[in-house]
Amino acid sequence: NSSRFSEWNSKQIAEQLDIVYEEQRGSVLLLIVRGEKQEIISYIKPFQPLIFDILPLTLEEIFIYEMGDVGYAIENIIV
Repeated sequence: NSSRFSEWNSKQIAEQLDIVYEEQRGSVLLLIVRGEKQEIISYIKPFQPLIFDILPLTLEEIFIYEMGDVGYAIENIIV
């Protein structure tokens, strides 16, 4: 079933992964997750996604997402 991965229950994901950022782009679920790479892969693989990729973040991206996670207005920091 090609729609299996896109029909995830977001609450179920949030319970198991430390999600810093989540965005749905059509049938693509974009997640920025804090944690150990192998643990994240082990959790995602059983859902059998059609495409699954892990991309590293730059230091700037990490800073932006971490500051947003603690409630800072990113626009005010990057002025």
